[in-house]
Amino acid sequence: ALRKVQGEIGGDSVILPCNLSDAAAVDALVGQAAEALGGKLDILVNNAGITRDNLAMRMKDEEWYDVIDTNLNAVYRLCRHAVRGMTKAKWGRIINVTSSSVQSGSALQTHYTSSKGALLGFSPAVCLGHTERASALLAQGRAAYSEGRVDQAIDAYESALAVQPGSVTVLVNLADATRKQGMQGKALHYYRDALEADPGNLLAI
Repeated sequence: ALRKVQGEIGGDSVILPCNLSDAAAVDALVGQAAEALGGKLDILVNNAGITRDNLAMRMKDEEWYDVIDTNLNAVYRLCRHAVRGMTKAKWGRIINVTSSSVQSGSALQTHYTSSKGALLGFSPAVCLGHTERASALLAQGRAAYSEGRVDQAIDAYESALAVQPGSVTVLVNLADATRKQGMQGKALHYYRDALEADPGNLLAI
């Protein structure tokens, strides 16, 4: 089945089978994928989902944990490893696929619904952690810039950009700081990235 999909996709696609209920296998998957794709993983889509239909009162522990390990714990592990590489590369995207059953429920799928519902809380929480860190670094950079410590400001802004790639606010501050230091080429690069990230944002013009 995977070979058929690979043939439909074409290009340089690769196949890396993984048992998502196996923690060790999941921990190794991101590194294997990055190596197979030329050294980095740009986009992670967590769309795997299994179920072991049964009423909650009849459900066995292994049925519950099989679904939770595959649908939820694997997402956590993959995101944990992928975010590290994406942060270092200063770019990346993660898409976590949930289900409409979170709203409607399903009598035979309490484990499935629980796992997919948890992603609704997990996904923004992961983003928020990076946003708060980036905000703190941005504040440090602005303080240093206002005190004339432009080199330190640039370091702080670059760290913020690594945590929150594509942030227009960080990019503009970084462009201003590098321009002040006479680094015109870098400044133009950051201004361009800001415009590409949000063409309608006047701060980037």
